[in-house]
Amino acid sequence: MKLNNSLIIKWFLKKYLPRYKIKIKIQRKLLKDNYGELYIEDYNYKPRSFKIYIDKNLNNKKYITTLLHELWHIYQFVVGKVKIRYNKTYYNNIDVTNIDDKNRLFEIEAEKMEKILLNEIRSIKN
Repeated sequence: MKLNNSLIIKWFLKKYLPRYKIKIKIQRKLLKDNYGELYIEDYNYKPRSFKIYIDKNLNNKKYITTLLHELWHIYQFVVGKVKIRYNKTYYNNIDVTNIDDKNRLFEIEAEKMEKILLNEIRSIKN
């Protein structure tokens, strides 16, 4: 499956966040502990500008899966499911700051959604 960043991002924003003006930058770089990282570039309150880092050594399928995972995190922030307030992270208004990343509910949700989104992208491509 060969899809470029802009096609995936446009599809995702149109389907999941059509009412919002979102700015997304993507950069590939060597990451040691994960496949992707998301950073808010403007404000923690109602963020609209994001930067995604994706490991430069991923194959195409894992790259797309990681991009979709990070896009879902953007969705979570924009719709208010995930919030950062006073250096604490909340998921559906539950403080998850001290839970390790793998067990945070928003990570579990994003892992589930990356598979669903990948299937949706495949159906659009075919």
